[in-house]
Amino acid sequence: MSPLSKQPISSFDRGISGRVKAVRVTGTDGTVYITGNKLRSALTLNSTLLDIEVIAPAQKALEFDITDSYGDRWKKEVPVNLPPQKHETFLNEKSVIHRITGRTTESIVFTGFGWGHGIGLSQWGAKAMAEIAPKGDTTYFREILKHYYQGVDIKKAY
Repeated sequence: MSPLSKQPISSFDRGISGRVKAVRVTGTDGTVYITGNKLRSALTLNSTLLDIEVIAPAQKALEFDITDSYGDRWKKEVPVNLPPQKHETFLNEKSVIHRITGRTTESIVFTGFGWGHGIGLSQWGAKAMAEIAPKGDTTYFREILKHYYQGVDIKKAY
């Protein structure tokens, strides 16, 4: 799908945890929907809990057509002074990069939040809790599970 339209990435479908379930990408050849997991895999992202921001380079000046009350027309250029971008740019090893505006200064910023699939238990959080467990306590795993899955009863069922 190339080139992308001016509003290329829109319409996030998010799950209850805020993770991207699907995203709509629009180009001149049409629109495609990409699942969050396919997006995560294709871009080697750590999680589908993310935000996407398309940043096109700002113009140095805006040009306006002006018509006065006598019908005379002319153009006026107004300078635009914006602070510089503060995003760092990382390129994955992708063989082809498609630009939205055609300018080399544009960027798409993916802001991720965490790791994993978002099903409730943080591996690193559980590890940290296990490391502070009382020495020799072989049942502390129950405290960890109760922390992440509140309101559950843990019972031996066999």
